[in-house]
Amino acid sequence: MQQQMKMNRQLIFIGVTILGGLWLLLSLTTTVVQAAADSEPANAVGAAIVGNPSGTPVAADTPISYQAYLTATNGQGLATSQSTDYNNGGALIDTTATNLTAHFTITNTSDQAQVPYVFFSLPKIYEGTTATTKVRAAANLSTATFTDQLASSMTVTYSPNNGPMQDYASLMRDHPDFKWSDLGTFGVTGSIPANSSYTISIPLTAEQTDINKITGVAFLGYSGFNFAKNTGSAKTFPFRFAKSLGVVSGQYLAVTAQKLGEKYQAVPADIQALLPNAGREVSYHNFFSTADPGNAQLYSGGKIVINLTQTKIAETVASHGYSVLLNADHTPQTHYDYLSDGSQNPDVTNILDGYSAAINQFAPYVYITLRHVLTVKDSTLQVGSDWTAANNFVTGLDDADQPLTVNQVTTTVNDPNHILKNNVAVKAGSFSVTYAYQVAPTSYQADQPYVITNTATVTVQPKPKTDPSQQPSGSDQSSSQSSSQSSSQSSSQSNSQLPTPVTKMDQLKPITKITKKTATRSSKQHKETLPQAGEQTSVWPAFIGFVLLGLLSWKRRKMSK
Repeated sequence: MQQQMKMNRQLIFIGVTILGGLWLLLSLTTTVVQAAADSEPANAVGAAIVGNPSGTPVAADTPISYQAYLTATNGQGLATSQSTDYNNGGALIDTTATNLTAHFTITNTSDQAQVPYVFFSLPKIYEGTTATTKVRAAANLSTATFTDQLASSMTVTYSPNNGPMQDYASLMRDHPDFKWSDLGTFGVTGSIPANSSYTISIPLTAEQTDINKITGVAFLGYSGFNFAKNTGSAKTFPFRFAKSLGVVSGQYLAVTAQKLGEKYQAVPADIQALLPNAGREVSYHNFFSTADPGNAQLYSGGKIVINLTQTKIAETVASHGYSVLLNADHTPQTHYDYLSDGSQNPDVTNILDGYSAAINQFAPYVYITLRHVLTVKDSTLQVGSDWTAANNFVTGLDDADQPLTVNQVTTTVNDPNHILKNNVAVKAGSFSVTYAYQVAPTSYQADQPYVITNTATVTVQPKPKTDPSQQPSGSDQSSSQSSSQSSSQSSSQSNSQLPTPVTKMDQLKPITKITKKTATRSSKQHKETLPQAGEQTSVWPAFIGFVLLGLLSWKRRKMSK
């Protein structure tokens, strides 16, 4: 007996060990899968400096010219900006960039000495009372920074602002608290040798940056005079700091506005399913000008522009009762603009009502605002019932966002089977009703009106048949009241004249014999209701328990022999 109990304890220990090992294995597997699902690839860092694709180079003034530009470094290496030699030029400085440096160049392209007369401006000069970005010259400069690369025949003067210009000794005498970070302007004049060029490079320090405003810019600039041509010029070069945000990809999210710019409501799932994925109709404009071409991706503070005419969204949703937003003349808007200014996003807390997908599965940064112009509903009638256009009309919205009545909407009945006759349902079947409202006489196609429609289905059912085997609801009461008067007459009548009684058993459905074929189908249907892979269920514990019970039974029989 003791030996049998010992064997039982050993078997129980083995079973518990197996179950514990399986539980640990499943736990580890789940952890690994969850970690993989939670991890996201980091966004690739762009170049340290990105130029405005709308910038176009212009010919330099000759024989003497002036130029200002920037360089910076990040993980992708050294990058050089566009310069003052560009129309619509500019620079985005990536937030990962270091070693930001301003370069000011004087070039003599002639074979004779020339006399430059130029004032180069640092970002401090352009700071206003509302400036949100402040960039200054580095504090560790010296006069050698300005003079070492110049010819000995050239001189440099300085000013904390736009003037007067002074040599360094006079500057320190009049501004004893002067620091290099206070420098606003420096001037260069003198004689520059033939076919020569000099560049003064000044490291910059960003004391304050505003990455979320396209207007949060700083400037380099110059104002120079060309004695050889007796001409002068002044140019600036804007730049700002920004974070790379990537691109818009995935399905557009559609919403209706409860209050434009503040609160939005998700459209029903069937309307959301109509929206396309973002594509080439999306452009990114991270500088002042939105003229094409735009950048290849979005940066903080930049603008996203969606060309709605290319998406075909307006045409797609028009037959489902929705329109895009309207212009002042009621025509559909052709572009939606979005500014990534870092402000609070519109309230979309209820944006996922009815959806199982997470918000980040839709295209980021944008949402397509629609107007729910026409709302209709399906209905059911019986043969003989009247039908009117108001039966299936729910609500409407005119161009001023005021309610529409059914009388303001065009109604078209599509009844190929002639279910209706004089607005009365004369037979069973179905027909459809399309409600239409013209938003504007023109749309994206100038020769076609902008019309919103929505269609409802009316199902007509036959009248319910009366069962002759069932008495009217009041027959029991009438029979009770007259039972004493008709008892003698009932007893004299033959049994063949009595109606056949209706029992509950007569109303039961016949029992279906379960054949092999029906049993197989029933088993299959039952199997399909089981949880699918990944749900919290497993047959392993039951299977292992069955094996352990078998081993115990076998051991007992063996010990009893």
